[in-house]
Amino acid sequence: MIVSRHPRRPSLLPLFALSFIGAACGSSATTPPPASATGCDNDASHPSGDGGGVGQDAGANNSDAGGGNTDAGGTLADGMVLPEGAAPAESGAPGVLGFTPSNVSVSANSSVGDLVISDPNYSIDTSAMKIDCVKPGEDGGVPYAFSSAMQSDGSQVTILYVHSVIVQQGAAVSVKGAPPLVLVATTTVSIQGTVQSATPGNAGGPQVTQSGAGGGPGGGADGNHAGAGGGGYCGTGGPGAPNDDATAPAAGGRSYGSATLVPLIGGSAGGNHGDYNDGGEGGGAIQISAGTSITLGSVGVLNVPGYGGANTGGGGGILLEAPQVTIDGIVAANGGGAGLGTPNSSGAGQTGQPSAQPAAGGAATEGVGGAGTMINGTAGTYANGHAGSGGGAAGRIRINTTSGAATLGSSAIVSPAMTTTCTTQGMLAK
Repeated sequence: MIVSRHPRRPSLLPLFALSFIGAACGSSATTPPPASATGCDNDASHPSGDGGGVGQDAGANNSDAGGGNTDAGGTLADGMVLPEGAAPAESGAPGVLGFTPSNVSVSANSSVGDLVISDPNYSIDTSAMKIDCVKPGEDGGVPYAFSSAMQSDGSQVTILYVHSVIVQQGAAVSVKGAPPLVLVATTTVSIQGTVQSATPGNAGGPQVTQSGAGGGPGGGADGNHAGAGGGGYCGTGGPGAPNDDATAPAAGGRSYGSATLVPLIGGSAGGNHGDYNDGGEGGGAIQISAGTSITLGSVGVLNVPGYGGANTGGGGGILLEAPQVTIDGIVAANGGGAGLGTPNSSGAGQTGQPSAQPAAGGAATEGVGGAGTMINGTAGTYANGHAGSGGGAAGRIRINTTSGAATLGSSAIVSPAMTTTCTTQGMLAK
């Protein structure tokens, strides 16, 4: 990660100031140099607020859908006090980004910087509010800030504030943790590599519950030693096939959520097959709000898949908003395929694919995931003494721009398809 400092430009911060100079594995820092430009010390990747960095609980925990509120005296809602001379902008004011972002409020400050990500093993943890492979600089600081915000439905998201981000070609970022991620950049976000929600936690994607039903509003039904229902989200999960002595198939998860991705939520998990009970986590949820532009290059990938294995998760949610959004690469929120074993084992269903192709089931009896123009997971079937599980549904994608339409290049792939109700576009809120 290359970090540069621009102290006079307005950036975003969770209502308090920090200083920073940092570096990451696979990268170097601009002058002045960091304390160490090599290695990856996960314990040091998230220094405390009094060391110039951002502590795990240092962000402003917002108490409403807007978040980041202060009182007339400049005291944060969670009891933190602004440093002398630090005057945040009005929460949610369009002047910070030029528009009002969905789901969260942001405030201006000059102390976050630019991230250039070049490492193939980069990780953002929304539960711990930390980034792996980051070395703090000489002053103990890092060029980003975290906070936690409450959405309109009472659920939490984790906000990562930066000035700009570049994910270089060949770099890969895994986003894990229980809350969804909201990346807020004052200026630009450029994805030339891969950004994907990942287990454990999957950036808000639910898992199978102890009862055997899939977690989330559209969780698939428990198969009870027959085929389980696939997880739902925008589409419906495929039903599982019954055994010879079963009276009814396990239901697939229902469709739910908003086309605008307000609130920001992920896909639901599939039910427990019974004989094979691993896999099937719902896809996570990632929001990117940038003040100038979001660019996805021709080899760039932004993916929030439903996971395969034996149980099958519905695809997750992606919300992109900037005055200009240009897509030449892949944006995918596809459902997982059902299978006969644990993830990555023989007979396992595929995880939602970074393409418009449905995730395949692990056998002919297993349902495939929703993708492309097919938003529902397919049903499992019964053959040769085996009852197959249903596939996971396609998730949701929302793109908000000044014009109401993103620029799509000839190599762009958006799945679920732009022609479905699962991918929609709108205009930025002022």
